[in-house]
Amino acid sequence: MATRKTKTATTAAKRAEPPPEMQREDRRIVADKIADVYDDAGYIAPWTDERVAQDLGVPRAWVAEVRDFMFGPANENPKLAEYRRLHSEWKADYEKFRSELAAHKAEGKRLHNTALDLQRRAEEIGVQQNRIVRECRL
Repeated sequence: MATRKTKTATTAAKRAEPPPEMQREDRRIVADKIADVYDDAGYIAPWTDERVAQDLGVPRAWVAEVRDFMFGPANENPKLAEYRRLHSEWKADYEKFRSELAAHKAEGKRLHNTALDLQRRAEEIGVQQNRIVRECRL
């Protein structure tokens, strides 16, 4: 009797790798950077946990952990929060403008083509008109 081998495909669920464990030196570097860009009210504009993490090339979770333990809550700078609000509103208006502009461009192209067609037809009528006038004079 022949034995039949079956292949089983194992699909491992892809999981996000947890950030590496922070060492004492990492913690000191992160704390020093936060101290440079954080005051009593929170981060100085334009700094955030994300920006500090990008600047240092470390996981955001490290920055949040150190900041929370040593400095307190993120307390986003009110000026930065206002900037983000204004930028978000502007971006929405800009995207609406671009959409409307695209629609107007399409309508303008259609109108331009209609104008060219009308002009061509008018020229044809003019040619016929001249032919009729010449024939009537004969």
